[in-house]
Amino acid sequence: MMILTTFALIALGLLLADLVTACVHWSVDNYASRDWPLIGPHYVAYAHDHHDNPLEILELSFIRCHWFILTFSTVMAVFLFAIDGLNTLTVSALIFGACTNLIHGWSHRSREANGPVITFFHRFGILQSPKHHDRHHSEESSNYALLTDFINPVLEWSGVFPFVEKCLAAIGLKQWWWVKPNTPKRKRTAQYWTTSSHSSRQI
Repeated sequence: MMILTTFALIALGLLLADLVTACVHWSVDNYASRDWPLIGPHYVAYAHDHHDNPLEILELSFIRCHWFILTFSTVMAVFLFAIDGLNTLTVSALIFGACTNLIHGWSHRSREANGPVITFFHRFGILQSPKHHDRHHSEESSNYALLTDFINPVLEWSGVFPFVEKCLAAIGLKQWWWVKPNTPKRKRTAQYWTTSSHSSRQI
């Protein structure tokens, strides 16, 4: 029974981390400016440019790709340790959260590049599959969660992000507020979003 409980808590940690990635990803895509100090040029700019060049994530150095998430995860770990909040659930969430861009990168690779183990997890949605992630790189703003195939359908069904966007707009905070008036909205492209779009979309 203890083993089953541990596995359940690890799985819940993965889903919790995925929910956090959705919230962070949504906020950065829609409300964060690359002109902000520190994180603007070193994180926000990369996140925005990722939609124009999705495969860049596979070419970045380890530090460039992971520094922000690892820093955030470390700060959260220290905070949870200080309040005696480290347990199986939170440690699982921290570990999976720290691996966000690694798992994200796998959703931009072909089955051949990922190998049988990662492809197995993709097939069952335990890790986010390329086919699932494809929707985020389409015209529609959706599928912000990055770790699994399970959180995004719930968020899409709930309509929570469009609701929050309307509430923020009502108080004067609009999406892409830094974009100058009459500037055409950048369109996302899925044309080269994976190393082998044909094989990846079959997953």
